[in-house]
Amino acid sequence: MYMVKASTKRDNYKYFDKALVPSVARHNNLQELLENAVPENDFVLHYQPLVNTETGKIFGAEVFPRLKTEASFEYSADELIPVAEDVGLMGKLGIWIVREALSQFTKWNEKYNTEFYMSINLSALQLLDSTFISFLKSESTRVKFPLSKMGLDISTTVML
Repeated sequence: MYMVKASTKRDNYKYFDKALVPSVARHNNLQELLENAVPENDFVLHYQPLVNTETGKIFGAEVFPRLKTEASFEYSADELIPVAEDVGLMGKLGIWIVREALSQFTKWNEKYNTEFYMSINLSALQLLDSTFISFLKSESTRVKFPLSKMGLDISTTVML
């Protein structure tokens, strides 16, 4: 069902394949972990440096939400965010991600006297939510983080 939903073809079908069992189990395990998760208590942000290939210098970072609880399986932001949407957590999680990331980048920018670029992984639904966009603008203004230095990243599968 999830493979058909994620495909770009309407009115599609798939035959059950035993090879899908680990993927479905991982999805269900991630859903269980997220159902009662509280962003402030259960998540941490990881930062993947963005490097200028000509100079070798770091010019920013991509922000990824990760569960503090060790999962017995690997997962990506592309997997976590849709499941967080499914369980109704993405609204709170997105707000927490923005606040934490802006706080961290503001500290780095002051410490290193620079303006690092920040790319945040978010839900496509949040980009359509005018309340969330207003929050994003007001938070960046509050901490004096220039919106021109912020990218909002959604997965390619969601865009399709």
